[in-house]
Amino acid sequence: MVRPIALFSLLLSLLASSVRADDVVSVRRESDFYVGGNVAAGVIKSASAFRLDADVRLSRTLNLDHRTTPLRLWSDNGSSLSSAGLPLTVESKGKSLILRPQNNAKVNSQFPQLGTFPILLINDEPREMMAYQNITGRADNFRNVTMNDGAVAHQFDFSWKDAQRSADMATLDEGSWLFVHVKWLTFRLRVVKKPQIDKHQRRARVTVTMTGDFGLPSLKEYEMYADVVNPNIPSDRLQTGTYIFHDQKIAYVPRPSDALNSLEARVVQQGTLLRIAKSKNISVKGITFKNNGTTDLSYESGTQAEGMTVSAIDIWHSFDVSFSHCYFKNLVGYCVAVDATKNDKQSTHRDDESARLLVSDCWVDSTYGGGFLLNNCHDCIIQNNSVTHFGRLQQGAVGITVRNAYNNDIRQNTVAYGPYTGISIGWSWRGDPTICRDNRVTFNYVHHCMQRLSDDGGGIYCMGNSPGTVIENNIVHDIYARNSGEACTMYFDEDCANVVFRGNICYNADRLIHFHFGHDVTIQDNLFAWPQVSGIWISLPQPGVSTFKATGNLFVIGRGTPLDISNQSSFQFASNQIFLVNHPDQPTAMRNLSRKTGNMVGTKNPLDGVLSLTENGVVRLNSSSSILNSPSFLKLLNNLSRCGCPHTAQRSK
Repeated sequence: MVRPIALFSLLLSLLASSVRADDVVSVRRESDFYVGGNVAAGVIKSASAFRLDADVRLSRTLNLDHRTTPLRLWSDNGSSLSSAGLPLTVESKGKSLILRPQNNAKVNSQFPQLGTFPILLINDEPREMMAYQNITGRADNFRNVTMNDGAVAHQFDFSWKDAQRSADMATLDEGSWLFVHVKWLTFRLRVVKKPQIDKHQRRARVTVTMTGDFGLPSLKEYEMYADVVNPNIPSDRLQTGTYIFHDQKIAYVPRPSDALNSLEARVVQQGTLLRIAKSKNISVKGITFKNNGTTDLSYESGTQAEGMTVSAIDIWHSFDVSFSHCYFKNLVGYCVAVDATKNDKQSTHRDDESARLLVSDCWVDSTYGGGFLLNNCHDCIIQNNSVTHFGRLQQGAVGITVRNAYNNDIRQNTVAYGPYTGISIGWSWRGDPTICRDNRVTFNYVHHCMQRLSDDGGGIYCMGNSPGTVIENNIVHDIYARNSGEACTMYFDEDCANVVFRGNICYNADRLIHFHFGHDVTIQDNLFAWPQVSGIWISLPQPGVSTFKATGNLFVIGRGTPLDISNQSSFQFASNQIFLVNHPDQPTAMRNLSRKTGNMVGTKNPLDGVLSLTENGVVRLNSSSSILNSPSFLKLLNNLSRCGCPHTAQRSK
């Protein structure tokens, strides 16, 4: 007689051997399997674990709905989860290759009713889409027009400054795209009619369609920075390693290193790779997540911070979930997001909150969207992570963002080389309800952000009322907008209130501190140095309310004004030290500052021999003394070594 346990084990082994790579991948109960590609299958039991032994391409999302027993997913050798994608056939044509979906399949996005830009993979590595960069101009004369098929489109006149860009504008044709970057928005405008070009006047009449929650006429008051993406451009004008997509085919110019006899080409169709819902005690360690899929780049037009983008890893109503030593690359949307698509404001706690997410010692590099997003959650920790070169396509994405969430720690991360904001806190506008409070942003190293969008963001950005939130002991530098002069190291926006900004080092930026309807902010014991335009700027004060209280800060100003503040503003500015070093209008600036009582004003650079502020980071010159004889400044010096991810440069893959 066969024992029941032995028979059960035999049935399980037979089931495991029959699983196909494209079967649904899920973990739901103790008796279910975790399968997918070459993943080792087994029965989930208490404290059991699963090892990823090879790269796994998923044709469907891995779902974890694991309510009772712990689950660990780990890899010791960097195994990965990625989309299976759609294979392409390869045909040679002149200097380029023509790539077509196999079996008459179609390249679709997650939102097939809208246009799509595919992500092309050659031997599992992405290639760059062809674009003409940095066409700067203005739009006016907006109107609606009716096309021959009865559809309504938008028409406007676009004028530009650089004569050399006329040739780029002349390539626009039906099916081309204009990526227009204004403030924190990226408008994706699809050209539906060949523009009328006046090269002598540097002006074109453009007809487009678009989606999003901002109308085109709002563009007229801003200077626009546009990229031209033209699928009709002759492939012989493409650079090696780039491609164009049109009518379900891709023209790709191979790199010299591409071996055509072993070339594998595919486009990524999968959206979310891993979804964790109603789960607890999930641990993910040492796994690479990459190539999660095509996105519809017209979908998020007009959404700040790409806030509603589908994420690569989605977490909902789960507890005690951790990611450590994971690598995120070539991902659309946020790499890890808690409840990313919930956008309703709330002032009370919800029944579907998540709690105690830990993301530590992870790398985000060369990704299309943002890094980590916390929403509708509490008591989460994002620490010791490196988030660099993010937002390559979704240029409103943020390195680390905390929306409607409370009591979270963002600490010792490096966030750098992004198109928009580095770290963002809050998600409410002028009185909207929110649960955002008691968040801590400490010992982070943020630099070279705001590299694409024009303004309305910064190295660290805080929006809405956020009582108990502390931003402390961070280093933020080299935050410049492309042409607007309005990027800043720290931005308090839209009713941001009850925040403490203390012990930070901020330098090399258009502006160092920006208030736009923010109020009741404490600015204490910070070092602010070398702004291009201003130190503290209040662009819109809230009437009858104190904007900030600044005490014990050190300002080193070489150009611009220390305070760019209207007479209607109410604030306290006392016991600060301001040094105007080689300032071009030193006498006027000195007189203006002398009216602010209780501050020390000087002209000698106080950092000589103490601290060197460079584009590559702070260099400490003297650890034993300070000519300032300031305890708060000495404390700030002692905190330098703790800022940022300790292993930022250790990962190269």
